Amino acid sequence: MGWVEKFREKVKKMDQFREEIKEMKPIEIKEEYNPSVKIVNLTPHPVVIYMWNEQTGYLEPFEFPPSGIVARCEEKVLKKCYTLYNVTISGIPELHAFDWEEKTIGNVVNLPPPKPNTIYIVSMAVAQAVGKEREDVFCIGETVRDEKGRIIGAKSLARIV
Repeated sequence: MGWVEKFREKVKKMDQFREEIKEMKPIEIKEEYNPSVKIVNLTPHPVVIYMWNEQTGYLEPFEFPPSGIVARCEEKVLKKCYTLYNVTISGIPELHAFDWEEKTIGNVVNLPPPKPNTIYIVSMAVAQAVGKEREDVFCIGETVRDEKGRIIGAKSLARIV
């Protein structure tokens, strides 16, 4: 295929894309601006959110330190177990074991009541447990990872519904 055919193919694809765009329906964007919102981190570790800085025009990392209160879901261990397995290391078979548990997840503890203009950052488990009941409870949304794949922050917060 020569360059003329390649060019015509690209033009055809662009025309198809333009038609698809015409058929797209706009999505609802929930944009609420409240400069006095307090963000409280109810996890045991700092949370880094990359947020848009209007003054610089860039996404910048903002760190929310732990508040000292950790919201959690209660856990109840139903059964402690262990599993044996064979591993061959350098041609020598060895017997190993690891422990595991069967658990249930219970009530949320240490989650403060709603306050005006306050949102809480919690673990995914807590956010799932409260679900639609609390519009002030968020967990980490889309994550940001370093070159080794480790989570270093998030692009957004998420509310579980």
